Amino acid sequence: MATDKSPPYTAAEWTRIRKTLADDPISFGLPERVYGSIVLGSFNIRKLGRLQTGKTHDRDPKVMAFLADVCRHFDLLAVQEVMSEAEGIRQLKDLMGPEYGLIISDTTGALPGGGGGMPERSAFIYNRSVVRRTELVTDVTYDRFEVLDTLVREFPDISREVNVYQKALAAFEKAKAAGKKAKKPKLKMPTFLSFVR
Repeated sequence: MATDKSPPYTAAEWTRIRKTLADDPISFGLPERVYGSIVLGSFNIRKLGRLQTGKTHDRDPKVMAFLADVCRHFDLLAVQEVMSEAEGIRQLKDLMGPEYGLIISDTTGALPGGGGGMPERSAFIYNRSVVRRTELVTDVTYDRFEVLDTLVREFPDISREVNVYQKALAAFEKAKAAGKKAKKPKLKMPTFLSFVR
């Protein structure tokens, strides 16, 4: 069966690509470094790492080396779509060199009770010689008034799903009490209530 997937670059092609980047990063759209400036960036590296389910989205080592070459051009880089197991972002930071530090958020993006969404993290890679970290690190927070507003606005749909869940939970408990094998239901919320990347 034929596919449209292109063959991977050869080692010689990767060497030429990385040399071109090193010789002329501006041609790749990277910012020019100016004395006294700080270079900030935001990068979505699609499904970097591994989900807790064990499904991997591993990158070719040559691709990771190229990503590290690109990321080294930034003093502070926000990286989105880091999978819940964070070995991919740690590998990237390690490839960038010991002068770079890493901060990773808690997971977000999944609906409560396993009802959908993709659990992922946000990460920040920073150049320790340019960016100084303070001692305050916190979870991602959200406006609680917005949560209340969402609850009121989406109440009919939320209420309907809660009723479905309660009936399924009652049937599960009845089956369990009768000694029958049954799977506990999950509450599938129809909307996100808190911050999602």
